[in-house]
Amino acid sequence: MIRREESLDYHGANRPGKIEVRASKPCLTARELRLAYLPGAAFPCEAIAADPDAVFRYTSRGNLVAVVTNGSAVPGLGDVGPRAAKPMQEGLAILFKRLADIDVFDLELDTRDADRFVETVRLLEPGFGGIILKDIRAPEGLSIYERLCGLLHIPVFHENLQSTSVVAAAALSNALELVDKAVGRARIVICGAGTVGVGWRVEITHDRPGQRDLRLFGVELAALDGRLRRGDLAGRHRREQLVVPPHQDV
Repeated sequence: MIRREESLDYHGANRPGKIEVRASKPCLTARELRLAYLPGAAFPCEAIAADPDAVFRYTSRGNLVAVVTNGSAVPGLGDVGPRAAKPMQEGLAILFKRLADIDVFDLELDTRDADRFVETVRLLEPGFGGIILKDIRAPEGLSIYERLCGLLHIPVFHENLQSTSVVAAAALSNALELVDKAVGRARIVICGAGTVGVGWRVEITHDRPGQRDLRLFGVELAALDGRLRRGDLAGRHRREQLVVPPHQDV
């Protein structure tokens, strides 16, 4: 069990936080510093201006991911805001570096406005090789994800939609295989109509038109049938909602 004091000591000891930026090229001598900055950096700048794809050869962009949140749906805590979301963001950055050697800049945006969020991330595209959205409340997070997928020319992922939900769908698939039952014959109830619940539902029902015995319940006892598909997740999340009276046996 991880205890509170142990966790606070881990995060606050020595240098606060969990991540830092380190140089990947030698930069000890005066000549190396001049190569790294002025006048040396001007030459790759010229090369990239002439050929935009050269940015992946001369900079770290291809291995640099932005993990972006507004802290409106932090696991186990809810809407704690962008500052309080930062420890979780740094933790994901460590996982990327430790497991895949991918560098991460965590970005915490102080806005609940979906338009401002989307525009901010869009303007950041030139600096990153990919965008990962994390811990943004539904349905706004679903809408932001779909809009950015249509706007950006780099990969966009939603961590809650495409990681937790995939793992949960895989667990269900394995469980059904053990009892020799097809997904279309299973009666499935998902508790939680947030991003993970909606994403799991999409994974389960995708390419399975026969799947109908599936219900998704949220905090207001909203139940959705099994028709959800990839595309327009946020819109369908709102439109297909059916409120179940509290006295009804579900």
